[in-house]
Amino acid sequence: MKLSNQEGEVEKRPLFIPPPGYVAGVGELIVLAVGGLVMLWLAFLMLDEVVEVPPAPKALELRRAYITRPLVVSRSAAYIHVKVERREKGYSYVIRMPSNDAQQLNMHKGKQLWVGVGSSNDDQFVWSVYDDGLRLILGHKQRVWQVKYNNGLHYFMFVLWFLGFGFWVLCI
Repeated sequence: MKLSNQEGEVEKRPLFIPPPGYVAGVGELIVLAVGGLVMLWLAFLMLDEVVEVPPAPKALELRRAYITRPLVVSRSAAYIHVKVERREKGYSYVIRMPSNDAQQLNMHKGKQLWVGVGSSNDDQFVWSVYDDGLRLILGHKQRVWQVKYNNGLHYFMFVLWFLGFGFWVLCI
C-alpha cells in the first residue's frame, strides 16, 4: 500500500521488519531474553495447574468443608477455596465452578459446605459438593468433566506459551 500525501512515497508495511544490515543492541537482546524466560515460566506455570483425576472410589464419604477466602469470580468461572476437615487435620482445596451458579448459591467466606471425597485417608480429590442442607451443588460427572476441561485448557495454554517462547528464541 502506498501513501502519496507527502513529498515522497512511503511504503506501509503491516509488520515492522528492520532494514537490511540492522544489528540489535544489547538492551533489545536483554528484553528479548527476559521476555522468552517469562514465557517459558508461564508455560510451566500452566502445567503446574493440571489436576490429576484419580480412579473413582468404591465409596464416598461426606466431609465438612468451610469456604476460607472470599469468592474469586471471573466472567465464566468462580474459584472456591475450601478447607476440608479430616480426622487428623484438614487440607485446603480449590473448587472451580460456573460463576453464575456460585453467585446464585450465595457462596461467601465462612459458609459451610459438604464435600464427597474418597473414603481412603489419602484421597483428597473432591468428587461432589453439597450445600449445608445436603442439596447437590456439583455432581460427580459434572466435577470430573470440569477438571478434564480445565486440564485441556492448561495443556493448550502450555503449548501456546511454549510456542511463544520458541518464537522469542528465534528472534534472538
